[in-house]
Amino acid sequence: MNNYIFWVAQVVTTIAIGAIAYFLKDIKKTITEDIAKNEARTCKLEEEVHRMPEKYVLKDDYQNDRKNINYQFGTIDAKLDRIMDKLIEKGMVK
Repeated sequence: MNNYIFWVAQVVTTIAIGAIAYFLKDIKKTITEDIAKNEARTCKLEEEVHRMPEKYVLKDDYQNDRKNINYQFGTIDAKLDRIMDKLIEKGMVK
């Protein structure tokens, strides 16, 4: 009888270890698949981040460009005013 209980205990222990090993293997497979998916998503996001300068402008760059454009318009306006003043002095424009 003692051998029978020992044998049943061994079988139950072996089945339990097998079940635990199976579930651990399944969990490892799921984690590995999730890691692969996350790596693919990360690569895609990195590509999008690297392409951002092609589509978008930094706020500081935009403001600097606006200031430069306004300055250039100011110089063009001043030049046109000087030309108009000279034309008025010569009597070409009334």
